[in-house]
Amino acid sequence: MIFLPTIIAVIILTIVLVSRNETNDLFLNIFVYVLISLFVTLGLYGLFMDTKVNTKEVWSGKIISVNHIEEYNERVTTTHTDSKGKKYTTSRTVHHCAENYIETTDGGEIKVSRSLDGKTRFNDKFPNTDAELEKFYPVNAPTASIHTYQNKVKSSYSIYKHKNINLKEYKDLPKYPKSIKNYIQIDRFLGDINNKDKVIQKLNEVNSDLNTKEKNKQVNLLFVNLKDKPEDYGFALHDYWEGGNKNDFVVCFSSSGNKINWVYTFSWADSEKSEKLKLDVREYMLKTSLNSDFTKVIDDIGKMIEENFERKEFADFNYLNVKTPTWLYIIVILVNIFFIYSLCFADNKSNKHKAHKKKRDKCKLTNVDETNNICKPSKTNEADNICTLDTTNKDYTNYKTSSVNEVTKKKKKRKTKNLTH
Repeated sequence: MIFLPTIIAVIILTIVLVSRNETNDLFLNIFVYVLISLFVTLGLYGLFMDTKVNTKEVWSGKIISVNHIEEYNERVTTTHTDSKGKKYTTSRTVHHCAENYIETTDGGEIKVSRSLDGKTRFNDKFPNTDAELEKFYPVNAPTASIHTYQNKVKSSYSIYKHKNINLKEYKDLPKYPKSIKNYIQIDRFLGDINNKDKVIQKLNEVNSDLNTKEKNKQVNLLFVNLKDKPEDYGFALHDYWEGGNKNDFVVCFSSSGNKINWVYTFSWADSEKSEKLKLDVREYMLKTSLNSDFTKVIDDIGKMIEENFERKEFADFNYLNVKTPTWLYIIVILVNIFFIYSLCFADNKSNKHKAHKKKRDKCKLTNVDETNNICKPSKTNEADNICTLDTTNKDYTNYKTSSVNEVTKKKKKRKTKNLTH
């Protein structure tokens, strides 16, 4: 139905052009209009779909290779021709800086200009080899990248949200982590935890391992510590993140000191094994003390995910229809009205103006009788006026003859007066 305004506009355009007998370029005008209208409509609809349906998810992988390209100088010769046709050749030296790349299983080739910790900036002097670059980006190091997919649930999540949760009452919920830092890293643990950098590194490693070609779990494991919040905050986070992405497995919990108060896990995975996994993770976490090494907890849950997680195929949600909003219809209608006016009215005024100007420019004189198509002499310089109209015109020939005679008579009168004086 998004193209309905275009169809109606084409009908209106056809009626207007036919009523004005402008049928010579009828099909051309309609074709141009339809082409422009469809382009604009598809552009607006694509923009809407991008904001309403497309979602970014996190993939995990690892570095498989590094590539250092040494700096070099290139001699560039150019030839140009001046206004007189003479050719000139100039030469200059172009310096190409050193470049460094890493290849990952999830994000492909990535150009890097600094170390992971940001302390070392790469330049022409360092690094100089692949081996030196690999010291900063070790092969098999875990990586993360952002990718876009179509998520129809995003536009229809209201049918899945918790009925008793009003997000306006939960102001301090953490945002979904989707910002890549240092090219290949992302924080998958939100909230406080002992040795957080070490925990995040372990979590990235486990995610990388779960997403190898051999295991291919297509999962993104995240932990969220909401401190001492009540359990309904877990449901609120579920709704705030709109269920998470299709590959997410989120472990949300509350803690007081080293004790875990409650655990809530959520994921779109809904197979029997996946539902059992959610319960098993919950029971395991409730027995965990945050005073212990949390990297072991991540390892253990990673093994449980490897055994039971089955990602939900979002093709199962293709039955959901993305409703086109009223504001998009209004914009499309306004755009079509604008183009209708431009083609039917503004263009007509322009054609009339051009026709009038063309008729006026047939004569270079300053005084033109357009009704009879006759050039009249200028009052300022009658003798030197030159007419450019067709000299075969009878009216023009007669006027030219009489005009010359009158000018001759006026000259004789002036000469006689001068002699008299």
